[in-house]
Formats: sequence, structure tokens, C-alpha cells
Amino acid sequence: MSDPARKSEYISVESYYHIESTAEGRSDYYDGEMFAMAGGTTAHARIGTNLTIALGNALKGKSCEPFNQDQRIKSEETGLRIYPDASVFCEPLIYDDEDPQNHTAINPTALFEVLAESTEAYDRGFKFECFRKCSPLSVYMLIAQDRPHVEMFVRNGDGVWQLIDVTGIDQSIEIPVIDVKLQLSDLYERVEFTK
Repeated sequence: MSDPARKSEYISVESYYHIESTAEGRSDYYDGEMFAMAGGTTAHARIGTNLTIALGNALKGKSCEPFNQDQRIKSEETGLRIYPDASVFCEPLIYDDEDPQNHTAINPTALFEVLAESTEAYDRGFKFECFRKCSPLSVYMLIAQDRPHVEMFVRNGDGVWQLIDVTGIDQSIEIPVIDVKLQLSDLYERVEFTK
């Protein structure tokens, strides 16, 4: 993601936060570079909305709290700042000391990404590599948009990440860390698959 022979000028964290406070779109940030997030598809938007609704309903009255794609999150260990499609926090939000507006939380319990063709390699690769090092994070879920398929990575007590892979519209996936069971039929409601 970061090229040693940068073509663009280095952007400080302070400048990034200032730019983001007035920007129309959102950008991730890593090591002096900003990366604009591309617009999504209707399927991506539906899945993201369905996911946020399902998490909100499942967590109602519980200590964990869901957020949509507007909540910016930082990996303290790597400095990557992102806007995941959804996130869950089971402790009160702790904010990045470098963010003067306190909009960037550093202690997510779970992150959720709806995969897009343009960002799938980033979500599976660099982003997950950075957030595997984020000590509060216990769950990283990838949700396909072209078929009913979910991959959930869960950190066990030894710090090892394990994959749970679920396929099929009639299937469900349990997330014990946040005490939630998601039905794939709910995640993919109104989504039309072209393949």
C-alpha cells in the first residue's frame, strides 16, 4: 500500500484529520498517504445496511454497540485509519489522541467489510494484516456481495486467528464474542445475484 518512492507529498496525521473534517468523501490513511474510498454498488449498500440493522437488533439491550461505515477506526499498533462497513465496540469508545475532534476510535471488538471487486485485495490483505495487530479486535468478518458467503476470522485465547467459512442463503453464523447470530438471509435481503 505504501510505496517507498512516493509520488505524492507526505500528509501529516494532523493534516489528514483536518482534510477529513471538511471532505465530502472518506479516505483511509496510512504512513503519510490518504486513500480515497470508492463508491459502492447497490448490492454493497444493501448488504451494509442489512448488516447494520441486524447488528443493531441483535445487540439491543446488550453492552456491545454497533456502528455503521461512518465510524472511523485506527489500529494503534500500525497507524492505519479506516472506515469499515460496520463495527462493534463492547467497551466505551476510546479515541485516538491525535484526533482533535474525537471521531477516531481505537478499541473495536469486531470489524465487518462487504467485499468489493476494487477493494477485496486490500480488505483481505493489508487492512487485515494491520488490524490483526490491533489488540482489542477479536473478530474480522468479510462478506461477499456476489453470492451468500461469509468469512469470519476469530482471535482465540492464544492470539491465533481462526477462519469460520459459511456459504448458503439458508445458513447462519454465530459470533460468540459479541453474542450475536447472523442469518445470511437477513444480510442478503433484497440482494440480486448476477452469477
